[in-house]
Amino acid sequence: MKRLPGITFSDRLVFEDDDIEFRYMPGHTLCSSICLDRRESVVFVGDLVEDPLPVTLWNDPITFMESLKTILESSCQTVVSGHSGIVAGNLIRSNLEYLKALFLGEEIDVEEGEETHLFNTKYLDFLHYEDIARKMLGEKFDFVQFKREFWQMLGVERESLKFESRLIRQTPSERLEEIWPQYEELLNSRKALE
Repeated sequence: MKRLPGITFSDRLVFEDDDIEFRYMPGHTLCSSICLDRRESVVFVGDLVEDPLPVTLWNDPITFMESLKTILESSCQTVVSGHSGIVAGNLIRSNLEYLKALFLGEEIDVEEGEETHLFNTKYLDFLHYEDIARKMLGEKFDFVQFKREFWQMLGVERESLKFESRLIRQTPSERLEEIWPQYEELLNSRKALE
């Protein structure tokens, strides 16, 4: 039987007796966090650091970069990634430089991680439209509804949404741009009914 967590945190959760700290560290996603084991000098960073390139599933590369800087500044001797095992500071710095170039829209020469880079650029394109919709609807914005409706306008069946990363990779950015005016019209008509 699944149970919901009995302890949650918004910024940090510290277990003083064990020298363990969980810290909210957004970047890869809005809800990313890290776990610091001060006694063993280990920090578990989840999906925030990946080899060769990080995956960004959230439209805030600046916060992602700040999280990586915080990890670099930690006093822990060992950094453990969710997908890449034990990683060194040079990989974290490389991930940081990549995100900076991605954020600035610079030309990025990726020898390794071409598929990841393609996904990141396309997903950020998709999230650009989410930002516009969020600003239009304010507190009434519903991300799940946005994704479902936006993809449906692109002709994607609801069952296919579980393969969203594949859809992101396969959908040309121009197609997102084409469909946006129709979706914007839907949002405006929804707002007019309020």
